[in-house]
Amino acid sequence: MKYQILKKVWNIIGVVASLIILGGCGGNSSDQSNASHGNHEVIIENMVFSPQDLTISKGDTVTFVNKDVVSHNATEMGNIWASPDLKPGDKWQFVPDKTVEYYCTIHVVMEGKINVN
Repeated sequence: MKYQILKKVWNIIGVVASLIILGGCGGNSSDQSNASHGNHEVIIENMVFSPQDLTISKGDTVTFVNKDVVSHNATEMGNIWASPDLKPGDKWQFVPDKTVEYYCTIHVVMEGKINVN
């Protein structure tokens, strides 16, 4: 009798352990879709976009993060797209579909480029 109870307990432990191990082997579809597209940050600090020249893959997201003490924006050279003015601490993100050069319309000496492969 004790043997049969122990055998059932060990069988249950084996099944639970198998489910835990097998559950860790797969991923859900959202994990896989995130793996196919990257996320990149452009930090705005000390009146500079960093990196100034960023290379990404098509479909990747770029997030501009203002870590400076004054407001900035990012505007495509041909005004095809533009971020809102970003106050210190603000973020703005988008998905570029082609290589672009951009600048800050508030501080026109600030320039950057996003290369899309």
